[in-house]
Amino acid sequence: MEVLSEVWTAREPRERTVIAAGLGALLLAVLWAYVWEPIATDRARLMAALPKLRAQAHQIAIQGAEVDRLRNAARSRGTASTADAAIGAAAQSLGLGDAIGAVTTLGEGRVQVAVKPVAFDALLRLLGELAAGQGLAVESLVVRVAPEPGRVQVETLVLRAGAAG
Repeated sequence: MEVLSEVWTAREPRERTVIAAGLGALLLAVLWAYVWEPIATDRARLMAALPKLRAQAHQIAIQGAEVDRLRNAARSRGTASTADAAIGAAAQSLGLGDAIGAVTTLGEGRVQVAVKPVAFDALLRLLGELAAGQGLAVESLVVRVAPEPGRVQVETLVLRAGAAG
């Protein structure tokens, strides 16, 4: 450190001014390159992303309101415990009372329905009636052709309560 002090004092005042100005300029360049430029680059990137993020936040708010609306609709329509009676009543109204077997509650508003061989168009009418009138939407349906013409055997039918009707 003493050597630097001697070198500095040995310089003319004009040289010291030029060296100090050069060191000041070097310090400003280092600060700009390692501090200001990364901050400015990140700010520009964030400003470019902001409109997209605002749109996503707006979409999330809309979807949250839709979730609340659907939950309230599901609560007002009843739960899976009333599904057995609803399915039976819909089947009776369409003349399919003998085609409906056991109705098993699976939880979370879901029920599994055992169906005997039935005419395909009658099955579609029943599913439409359950969706429109009772809020029971088809979650899973597996059918195969029954031996009788125009009829199907329902292998799996799972309905979910709370569909918009």
